[in-house]
Amino acid sequence: MKIEMFFHNRYYPWTEVKAGNITYWLKGTFFYENELLQSADVFRLFSSVLRDSRFDHDALKSLLLALNGNFTFVIETSQYIFCTVDRVRSIPLFYAVSRDEVLFSDDANHLRDRLNPSFNEENGAEFLVTGYVTGSDTLFDGISQLQAGEYLVYDKTEGSLATHFYHHFWHENYFSEPEEDLLNRLDKTFVRVFQRLVESTKGCQIVVPLSGGLDSRVIVAMLKRLGVKDVICFTYGKKGSRETEISRQVAEALGYKWYFVEYTKEKLYGSYHSDYMQRYREYGGNLVSLPHIQDFLAVKELMDGGKIPENAVFVPGHQGMVAGSLMHSGIIAGSPVYDDCSQLNKYTFEEFKGNIAKYYYNLWHWPNLTRISSVLYEKIQTSVGIITINSLEEYTNALEFFEFKERKSKFIVNSLRVYEFFTCRWRVPLLDAELIDFFSNIGLEQRIRQRLYIRYARDKLFVDSLTPLLTIDCTTDLNSKKSQTNPFILRSISNALLSYSKLDLGWASIYERPLLQRMNTHIRGTDLKPFIRYPSIELILTNCNRSHFVPSCNGCLTLEFLKRCMRM
Repeated sequence: MKIEMFFHNRYYPWTEVKAGNITYWLKGTFFYENELLQSADVFRLFSSVLRDSRFDHDALKSLLLALNGNFTFVIETSQYIFCTVDRVRSIPLFYAVSRDEVLFSDDANHLRDRLNPSFNEENGAEFLVTGYVTGSDTLFDGISQLQAGEYLVYDKTEGSLATHFYHHFWHENYFSEPEEDLLNRLDKTFVRVFQRLVESTKGCQIVVPLSGGLDSRVIVAMLKRLGVKDVICFTYGKKGSRETEISRQVAEALGYKWYFVEYTKEKLYGSYHSDYMQRYREYGGNLVSLPHIQDFLAVKELMDGGKIPENAVFVPGHQGMVAGSLMHSGIIAGSPVYDDCSQLNKYTFEEFKGNIAKYYYNLWHWPNLTRISSVLYEKIQTSVGIITINSLEEYTNALEFFEFKERKSKFIVNSLRVYEFFTCRWRVPLLDAELIDFFSNIGLEQRIRQRLYIRYARDKLFVDSLTPLLTIDCTTDLNSKKSQTNPFILRSISNALLSYSKLDLGWASIYERPLLQRMNTHIRGTDLKPFIRYPSIELILTNCNRSHFVPSCNGCLTLEFLKRCMRM
């Protein structure tokens, strides 16, 4: 069996280390016992558990759980090939097994070009309505991806390949101490997380995409608290918008440099159709995820204008916390979660699958027909496996498990590809392994509406010299114990985004006319003909036509991305 390693070094380079009959390929940042590791350190750390004579899975899982950072690496010995990614799949890795060769790469497009595989219709239908492909699948048969918290072992002697999870985001072993003690524990955790960030980025320019929300405000507040003086903040969008003003005020309150990039329809239309953007979309999508394009123009304009140096390390907050951000949107059985957690209805796994399909598979309107429903329900079943759901607690655990494993690791974290494309590094402290462990051990009451996290920011972080951050407007309500947004209002907004005549909200409004008009023409015209041989996809699109339905902006982008992947 021929084995080939193809690792792309154009944007975010790999490090290759050889020692005897062992070769290591490493990419990213590694921490062990709070210390930053060099490539030689990683080699020494894993050499004891990766031996040709045996493969100690228990020792390996323990070591991977003790490892922190954002990374992927591949190890080849005379007998084994070992591959892994971190807990959030922050750096994707792909593999393919054909009749006479095994291929490993960080570039799924390279594997497609080598193998010329068939397009997978069911995965394409899922991508069309979600913006990503769940599980280990990609858009093409025979090309697979490592999932968040997963590792792979290929035995050369036996010709066998197996994957194993070393981490799942699952709430259990809840802390028993009082809330005040939990806040103190969380504070110490945040300090350690950001100390690692600061120490490992010395000599580099930290750049923070600063929004009007809480997560990016927490990042800049922690940097200020730890004495980091030189931070560049930026935001983008419409001049004079609420987000823009909040971002400017926060940066000024902390004494940090702030840049604004105005987004106009003309600038964005030109950017979207540029050759530069097309190269990024292929790189950022990797046959799995819808490329994140929101930051693209802002980063390019700031880099081209010399506002951001080449040694920049981007520290975004829009990957999201794991502190219960889902627990305010009303997606729990389609109704609000009550503050006292007393509304314990009976929940079932079938209800769970139905609500996952309703709230996550919604970029396009798909009919409730047996064919497409069964396909998507089967995908959800495959993703989560067998889960017992008999209570609100178990239901929310399953919900957050799916969110972390699929949407966050495939769709949200994929935003990091933007910074790599401009040859910049990045860090995601809000998805640090230590924070993930902390929030996996807090109960539902502390997660509802990010209760513990918001109280921490308000009562523990934004104090003393950082108190002015409490007086600045925030898109996250820092004071009310109630949800700042009624779930039914959220649903109304979502519906409005799906109405072409009302499409004037958020990011979708950026592309409201030029892109959607063009895509609408494609959707309703002869452009659907190539999809006739894919019944599930054709069913979604045909239903769209019949109901005079216009998808969300991301829905349009998923169709265009599919067409490019299929090279129509």
